[in-house]
Amino acid sequence: MFDFLFNPNGRISRKGYALAFFLPSTVLLTIPSMFLPAENGLGIYTTLLGLFFFFPSIVAVPIKRFHDLGLTGWFQLFYLIAIAVLVGYAMVPLFLEAMQNPSFAEELDQSGRTGWDVTVQTWKFMAETSPDRFIAMIIGTVVQYGQMVLFLILPGQRRANKYGNDPVITGRGFAD
Repeated sequence: MFDFLFNPNGRISRKGYALAFFLPSTVLLTIPSMFLPAENGLGIYTTLLGLFFFFPSIVAVPIKRFHDLGLTGWFQLFYLIAIAVLVGYAMVPLFLEAMQNPSFAEELDQSGRTGWDVTVQTWKFMAETSPDRFIAMIIGTVVQYGQMVLFLILPGQRRANKYGNDPVITGRGFAD
């Protein structure tokens, strides 16, 4: 399991991506943080689980999917740069404002609300105060989820390539 999540070498099929990475990370991390109140240790839970899935989600597993498609894992670097620029442009001013102005931080207080409520409130605030940053955030979100959807629908190469054997043909149907 740890080799699968933390080793960027080899290939991973769509099935492996969906069942061993996408589904668990979504069920264990995204759903609780979106729909449960940010109280009673949920923040600690999502932070620890987020740290566990951080490296696999941005490095190891996407590189393996690129390998399965016959592409170099360096394409992930271009993706990460695009996300960093878009999200950084959109969010850094919010963080700076919250650090300098305590009343601003109180407006975005999370107590008793779900992650989804906080996300919607933050996006509304961004849309009202700086539409260009809001658009950058929307584009960043579309790019982020777009990659996930592409990894779920694009079939890998049906033969061995320079990154390894086809995980479907070798009988494992999961990862090489």
